[in-house]
Amino acid sequence: MNRVQLQPVAAADPDVARTRPSWPVAVALGVIALTRTAFRIVEHAAHAQADNRIPLTITLVVSIVWIAVVTVRRRTPAVPTLVAAGLVQASAGVATTFVAGVIIDGAAGGLPERPAAVLLTLGGGALWGLVCGAVALALQNARHGVQGSAGSPSEASE
Repeated sequence: MNRVQLQPVAAADPDVARTRPSWPVAVALGVIALTRTAFRIVEHAAHAQADNRIPLTITLVVSIVWIAVVTVRRRTPAVPTLVAAGLVQASAGVATTFVAGVIIDGAAGGLPERPAAVLLTLGGGALWGLVCGAVALALQNARHGVQGSAGSPSEASE
C-alpha cells in the first residue's frame, strides 16, 4: 500500500505565503469598509432617505483604498487578503446592524433573522473582495513585474 507522507511547509515558502491572507491587513480594511454600514445605520436612525449615489460612492472609495493599500504592499497577497477583508466587512456589518437594530428600534431585527440574507451578504462581501483583489493583483504584477515559472523573465517569453 502506498503511503503519502506529509511534509511540513516552511513558513518562509513564498508560494504558500502568497495563498494565505494577511489577516491584520484584511481586518483593518474590513473595518474601514464598515463606513458604508455606519452610513446606512445613521440614515435609518435619522429616518432619512439619502441619495442612492452616496452608498455607491462610499463603496467606490473603499474599493480604491483596498486596491491601493494592497498594491503598495508588495508582499501582501492581493486576492486572499481582499476576499478576507470582504468577509470581515460582511460579518461585522451583519453584527453591527443587529446591535444597531436593538439599540435604535428596541428589537432584534435585520439580517440575522434571515439566514439566506446573511449568506448573500457574506457572498457579496467575498465577491467584492475577489473583484478588488483581481484588480490589485493585476496592478501588483504591472508595478513589480511578473516573473516566469522558473524565476526569470526571459524564460517566460520563450
